[in-house]
Amino acid sequence: MSFVLLFELNQESFDVFFLNLGLSVAVDVFTLVCISVERYIAICRPLLILQLQSLRFASLFNGLIIFFIWSIGLLTALPNIPMYNLCSLPQPGRFKCEKVNPQYFDERVYMVALVGKSI
Repeated sequence: MSFVLLFELNQESFDVFFLNLGLSVAVDVFTLVCISVERYIAICRPLLILQLQSLRFASLFNGLIIFFIWSIGLLTALPNIPMYNLCSLPQPGRFKCEKVNPQYFDERVYMVALVGKSI
């Protein structure tokens, strides 16, 4: 599956585009998971959530969660860089996004790593 880009990109900005695309999706999903876990703890263990929200632990705990979300999101989005390639079309100045050949990028290894990372 490929799509035609309607604006001009070079390979470096194309890689950044797909990295940002994957990063925004991954960070969004992990943020929603963390909000759900926080709400679950608040309902099931209200005394624990009060301790976690105390002034002494709140900023450190929130900083660690944000760091964890962005780190895992970046690790999830990094394989998007070698997975897609920018190819020229016959018309000058037109490019097409294509998945690379399986010999250069093994999708099965990527999916196993992705599922293994989330467990």
